[in-house]
Amino acid sequence: KKYFSEAHQATTFRDTMPYLLKILSIRTALSIQAHPCKKLAEELHAARPDKYKDPNHKPELICALTPFEALCCFRPLGAIIAYLKRIPELAELVGADAVLGQYMMAPESALPATDSDEEKQSLKAMMTNVY
Repeated sequence: KKYFSEAHQATTFRDTMPYLLKILSIRTALSIQAHPCKKLAEELHAARPDKYKDPNHKPELICALTPFEALCCFRPLGAIIAYLKRIPELAELVGADAVLGQYMMAPESALPATDSDEEKQSLKAMMTNVY
């Protein structure tokens, strides 16, 4: 932060960075979050400055130094479970019984419309099993 605050370009951005610099070494499944557009970032920062530290939208650029695969988005948990129930080989590959056991037993109509934090953690564990 000190380097950027002393750089001549910092005055343009008033000591905030308009982008994120991330250097990642990806060996297992990794969740990279999406950031809101500029307008939404400004609104979120105004409403919750404790959680949203600045009003920038943080566009990201990836430059891979070694080969890697990226997946964008997940289907809703209910759709994933439907696939796992129809394709037992896929369920075995991802360890569905261990990771998603409670959800695999539930009828599709009982699954929530949006994924909770707990369900997102289950999806992360499932993807980690694959990789």
